[in-house]
Amino acid sequence: MFRSIFNAENGLFKPFGWFVDVVTLSLMWLVSSLVILPFGGATAALYDAAARGVRAGELAPWSRFVRSLKENFIPGILAGVIVLAACYGLYRLHGVVYGLADTGERRWGLVYVAFWVMLALVNGLLAWVLPLLSRFEFKLGGLLSTALALGMAHPFSTMALGAFTTGCLAVGGMLLWTLFFLPCLWALGASLLLERVFRPYMEAQSGGAASQDTES
Repeated sequence: MFRSIFNAENGLFKPFGWFVDVVTLSLMWLVSSLVILPFGGATAALYDAAARGVRAGELAPWSRFVRSLKENFIPGILAGVIVLAACYGLYRLHGVVYGLADTGERRWGLVYVAFWVMLALVNGLLAWVLPLLSRFEFKLGGLLSTALALGMAHPFSTMALGAFTTGCLAVGGMLLWTLFFLPCLWALGASLLLERVFRPYMEAQSGGAASQDTES
């Protein structure tokens, strides 16, 4: 009886296992990101583990996180610093625009609304960068230009991703206890929007590798 209850295929046990994976990966991301330099590689690893591990039902997705972190550690350093610097710049700009809107003038209120639309767009574009790093090999310039190109080619996905990312940042900033599970939930939500875009390129990449192996 107890064996059937704690069987990983048991319908009651699956949600518990999913929750454990979400919390474990979120904590691993938090620990890995405590120092600024690993942030990029840790976020790429979190996305990879969430998309290929948690969503695909892979056992021990945290082992995928560790493997992906090692692979993306070096290229993720500068990419992560750029993303964090852009986020910090947006945060400071928000303070300026909010201060102007707080004067009560209607025009600054409209500017503040426009700023939030722009914020969702920029956050959406930034949110492409590290998931792309988890899927393909790029130099920094190619990574940033590809993120921009794909983001602009898929505007609805970018705006949805930006709104979702902005919401997660706001919730995480106000309610720190949500960071025990919110990072992985962000990665899972992002994968719903991004994986369908990545899939054709990944299939083409794997097909090209297979043909090269055949020729050799």
